[in-house]
Amino acid sequence: MATIKNYFVNDTYREFEENDPDFIKHLEKLLQMGFEGKELIDTLITDDWGAPPLTVKLEGTNSKSENINLSVPYNYQIMIRNEH
Repeated sequence: MATIKNYFVNDTYREFEENDPDFIKHLEKLLQMGFEGKELIDTLITDDWGAPPLTVKLEGTNSKSENINLSVPYNYQIMIRNEH
């Protein structure tokens, strides 16, 4: 079981429980495959948000009884700084 906390761009918040016993296992597999940010959340949960989340927090326990507490920024931009 995992808790998913969503903080949206329109200043709303939504929290729900994911009861799929393989959810954390799937999360760990996607992370090992290099998924991050929007790609990770869209693949793991959904890409149909309405107002998109700013951050998605995932909390749970894996099969080794280790706590998982991950905060994933949904959209991120690569900042380019020009120095003269």
